[in-house]
Amino acid sequence: TPTPSQASGSTCKLHPLQVRLVDLPADFQENKEALFIHVKMMAGLYLPNDILAPPNKNLLKEFYSRFSRVAEVNQVVNDPLACDLVAQEEILVLRLNHSGGRTKIAKGLANLDKTYILYVHGLLAKVGLRIWAPDLNAVPDTLYNSACRIVALKSFRELLASGAYNYMNINLKHTDSMSLNIAAYNHYVHFHLAKKFKSEAKSPGQTQEMNARRNNQKKSQIEFLLAHRAKYPPHYRKALEDILAHSDDECMADSGIYVIKTLEYQSKNVNKFMHQLDSAMLKDAKMNGTLSQQCVCKLPKIPQPSLLVKPPKWLPIDFYDLVWYKGLGDGLKSRIADTSEVAFLPDALQSFSNHPDKKLSDKAFIAKYYDILTQPYNLLAEVDVDEDEDDANDDSEDIMEDEDDALEKIESEELEFYSEGEFGALYD
Repeated sequence: TPTPSQASGSTCKLHPLQVRLVDLPADFQENKEALFIHVKMMAGLYLPNDILAPPNKNLLKEFYSRFSRVAEVNQVVNDPLACDLVAQEEILVLRLNHSGGRTKIAKGLANLDKTYILYVHGLLAKVGLRIWAPDLNAVPDTLYNSACRIVALKSFRELLASGAYNYMNINLKHTDSMSLNIAAYNHYVHFHLAKKFKSEAKSPGQTQEMNARRNNQKKSQIEFLLAHRAKYPPHYRKALEDILAHSDDECMADSGIYVIKTLEYQSKNVNKFMHQLDSAMLKDAKMNGTLSQQCVCKLPKIPQPSLLVKPPKWLPIDFYDLVWYKGLGDGLKSRIADTSEVAFLPDALQSFSNHPDKKLSDKAFIAKYYDILTQPYNLLAEVDVDEDEDDANDDSEDIMEDEDDALEKIESEELEFYSEGEFGALYD
């Protein structure tokens, strides 16, 4: 498994199994997304808040009575003449309506021919697994978890080669890239799904509750700008709606504090803007006597990396982090940012002060600040690309695929926060 690399100058701590965008080849991204869908189907995770169920104790006992080494699992999986340890009719994975010869897996997760499903059932039957349920309470390399991984990646490899995931523009070059597949699998199953599983086990219902609280916080920020529309230009609100759709600031259950996460694609100037917005909302709540209803957002002194690295698209160019943007391919740049617009003052700390340029229309604001704000991005040097370039080269997506799945539990006693209105040198 490749070791996750950290951005230069970052102090963000990563889990040993966490994989970041920079760890994967750009042409592996669609394969990675297909693998995640494959895992979801194997586990029956059809809805955003579904949690992977733990394996049955009797199932574990039965498995360990049959296997004692990983080599034995590999042998039966790769032997076309190996006998089924359980009847294929007993396999509970992918048991949906097969009418018409095709199965639609929950809201378009994938469309699989019945033949593909029977192949998966055949692999599971060989190792005696009636359900596919990795043990997320155990380390990834136990014999049982190794068997789950072997079956998942073996079936994924065969379905990939057979064309089951062609609709996702996968790259057949990586059909046998097992080191990449194992890294992506371990990230998704034993880092991402394991965090959700353990969080839910500790506090049942917490995943849905935190999603609701986070969505309410986003809504209140947009409503604040609407209520004060006379003071703030409309492009603030327009940009904010998309920014908040891709945030995962987390409310700590024990304190009610929202921990501000660090998004690698968001510029430090926009970080300042968001920080000023939180301060303005807090000040407004104090003046109106509604402080008890206001969630307090705090910035940890040690940045907490967001698990959401799939950026919102087509925002003004100055929204995007300069280093992150320059690291994109030319074709991807043209599909990510709106290079014809800018939205934030050069010093976003003045965004909620009495700065005269806040009264400018969007057109006048762009005319005044466009050259200043876009100069560091060196837009004139960008290479023209074919607009019909294959989207399979889009490497904008992080190892995580949707924000509903990207909750991360943080214990308040582990963090130190900056005082209200301060952010040290983090945004310099």
